[in-house]
Amino acid sequence: MADGIGPKPKQVFVASRCPKCGGLLGAPEKGKYTCEYCGTTFLPGEIFGDKGVDLQKFYERALSAVEEGDYGRANEYFERILETNSSEYQAWVGKGIAGAYARLGESQVLEAGEVLSCVDMALEHYDGEAAAFETQLADRVGALAVDLFGRVTEEGANDEKNMRAILDLLAFWEEKGTNELECWLATVAAAEKQAVPPKAKRKPGVTYWTFDYPFRAIAEEYAAKIREKYDSAFTTAFERRAESRDRLLKSFKTVGKYLLIGAAVAVAVVVIIFVVLFILGLFGLSYFF
Repeated sequence: MADGIGPKPKQVFVASRCPKCGGLLGAPEKGKYTCEYCGTTFLPGEIFGDKGVDLQKFYERALSAVEEGDYGRANEYFERILETNSSEYQAWVGKGIAGAYARLGESQVLEAGEVLSCVDMALEHYDGEAAAFETQLADRVGALAVDLFGRVTEEGANDEKNMRAILDLLAFWEEKGTNELECWLATVAAAEKQAVPPKAKRKPGVTYWTFDYPFRAIAEEYAAKIREKYDSAFTTAFERRAESRDRLLKSFKTVGKYLLIGAAVAVAVVVIIFVVLFILGLFGLSYFF
């Protein structure tokens, strides 16, 4: 479910505004930045050149660390930028997102409050149209939530606390962002998640979810929203999982039925063989006597 919804993981990083059209730039590709709106490509110096040598250097190093997947190091550089100038809204966004990935990698714990606090600081220091920027940031937070959902599930860290954090990020996306249908689908998937990870990946002291998972009501609520607004015949991820479970249960019953029939046939064959041997044995004894 997480796969295919929202931008790719590194696209959630907002580097800066496009010098040409003012749109937001995503993470760099091979040392260059491409505007998602006008398609213009820029070198780092063309974007951060007015920020001073130190800040430009820190931005380049932070985003290079993002490309390498070293979110802890990226977070350190974003913090150094903010120590130099706390009004750098790009650094606040980078710190919130890189910090979430770094924290998950280090302790398998998510804190939605830290991400949303950094988003608030970025909005406070943004010098352009705040409403449009808030919408774009909300979509970035949604993409982050979707990617984190996939990661915690893969790592077996889908305990109630982490899934609550993801639902909080998705709630911000729903309130401030666009892509309503994608947001609702992601919320259903996150709320409905009930997989128990392999024993090797389970954390001590954590109670993992069963069919009676804590957020069932949320999953059902958002599944109903999707059906009502978009298509009464729309098959949601929630319904597909239910159908999948039903098919699996039915297949188990079918296999069990055939196994019982097979066992009964095998027993009957053994009994027949035993009876035949017994009769032959009696005839053999009669022959000798």
